[in-house]
Amino acid sequence: IHGKGVAVILFPEDDSPAMMGHLTRLADSLRSRNALIIGVSPWGTARERIFLETAAGHYDVLLGGGPGGGMRGNMDTHGAILWARGFAKGKSLAVLELLEWPRRTPDWEWIENGNVRFPVVHLDDSVSPDRHVEYLLAP
Repeated sequence: IHGKGVAVILFPEDDSPAMMGHLTRLADSLRSRNALIIGVSPWGTARERIFLETAAGHYDVLLGGGPGGGMRGNMDTHGAILWARGFAKGKSLAVLELLEWPRRTPDWEWIENGNVRFPVVHLDDSVSPDRHVEYLLAP
């Protein structure tokens, strides 16, 4: 995007401490070539919270799934990682609008309505159908 790399790491079902360590090292190996590191987790809220405790400085965004509630967007306790979770039954989209690239400095953090916004799009009749998507989903 705009000449900058974005790495997306799909987490496996294995949420063991050893796997969390491996995923941290994997993110580190991609940081020099990518301006944004995104993790996609199936682990559920409880295990994602545990991962967030050690993921600051390694991941920029964590998109969560699995057991637990949906969340429009939030930051970890350090402000370094954006965390959002899908809403139940696909009735709403949690959108992350990144207004600047994360900087690799110790004092950098995500700031809501500063460098990131979290609008929620409710998928109701106010959303116009997209003919390309309708074509893809047609039987």
